[in-house]
Amino acid sequence: MTILAAACRLVDEIVDSGSFARTEVSACDFGIMGLAPTCAITIRPSNSSFSRVGYGGVGEQRWGFSVRGWIKSDEDVTKFLTDVYHMHDAMYSSINGGSIANTDIYTTWVETIGHNQDNIWNFGGPDYQLVEAHVVVREDP
Repeated sequence: MTILAAACRLVDEIVDSGSFARTEVSACDFGIMGLAPTCAITIRPSNSSFSRVGYGGVGEQRWGFSVRGWIKSDEDVTKFLTDVYHMHDAMYSSINGGSIANTDIYTTWVETIGHNQDNIWNFGGPDYQLVEAHVVVREDP
């Protein structure tokens, strides 16, 4: 499996969980943030690891991804904090609990997840804070 195929499986898993619409999740376009009303998910490659079995044998592939849940900031602090909790829960359950990326051959899991309140992003519009997870998609030989 290529890293692009792993990313596509991850996008499908997040969308099929029902927590996010297809227009809110992307592995190739930050433009979705302008389309999403409150939250968006972007996926980009991160640290990956590989093992070999014997000379020239195919081993385990562990594709790493940084999955970022972007939360649009507004003046309602209570709603924003609720969105931070929701993003943690939705990212964790959609990635760990799905059936597309978790089969006899593939296993997907959230390795770490967190939110840093001082990490504020602006792309020329509203401010965004993010919940960032490191996700592993493993393919067994």
